[in-house]
Amino acid sequence: MPAGTYSISGTELSAAVNLTVRGAGAASTFVQPATGQTIRVLRVQSGVTVTVEDMTVKLGAMNNQNGGCIRNDGNLNLSGVNVELCKVSGAYGGGGIYSADGTNLTLSNCRVRYNEA
Repeated sequence: MPAGTYSISGTELSAAVNLTVRGAGAASTFVQPATGQTIRVLRVQSGVTVTVEDMTVKLGAMNNQNGGCIRNDGNLNLSGVNVELCKVSGAYGGGGIYSADGTNLTLSNCRVRYNEA
């Protein structure tokens, strides 16, 4: 993905097949909900392996569900990714990232900050 801000509207990005998504750098590629949207940015489905590289994922929000920006139900690899300014409400976890039991989550050179659960 080239540098820029990519806004998601309507529903989260749901990864149901193995894939790699690469941005132009965490300081120049941003993926976030469109203004006024209360949705998470990415959900990795069970049995799927996803790699996300070199971008910032931010401003995701969920009401009464786990994972404000990212929910991992499969295998997720993050490299050079910032996850920030995300939140969940209610008695749920993973303001920035939620990785379900029995899943795999790997972070390399990432920043997970300014999130709330």
